[in-house]
Amino acid sequence: MDNLRKKSVSGVFWALTEKFSVTGVKFLLGIILARLLTPADFGLIGMITVFFIIAEVFVDSGFAMAYVQKKHINEADADTVFYTNLIISIFLFIIIFFSAPLIAHFYEQPQLVELTRVMSLVIIINAFNIIQRAQIIRSVNFKKLTKVTFVSSVL
Repeated sequence: MDNLRKKSVSGVFWALTEKFSVTGVKFLLGIILARLLTPADFGLIGMITVFFIIAEVFVDSGFAMAYVQKKHINEADADTVFYTNLIISIFLFIIIFFSAPLIAHFYEQPQLVELTRVMSLVIIINAFNIIQRAQIIRSVNFKKLTKVTFVSSVL
């Protein structure tokens, strides 16, 4: 019982450390970008960010958490989660890629077409880490998860 308590306290500590450190890095990067970009360019990024946040919700869609919570897992479970998330991300990439002119027209900002198409690659890139992240969470290695998440948010 004492070991479970120790793991729980450690997990909470590292989860909080992850949230605060990643939030801090994102805040600092936002300040740096605000200084480097013109207000118009910064606004363009803000306009399309909403589409990528929504896409991220659909890409994960709970498969990773189902994997974490499943009592007995095998390689087929990991493969299923990985390929399902990858297929969903490719599908969303295609939708956003071809919707870029519509998004640009909606905001009346023609330069959003190229920006949206380039940034849509992030959807596919992020799909590659979902199963690895779920495996780290499942192994209750929150210290490693914090380090990986922090480094990836800096990059």
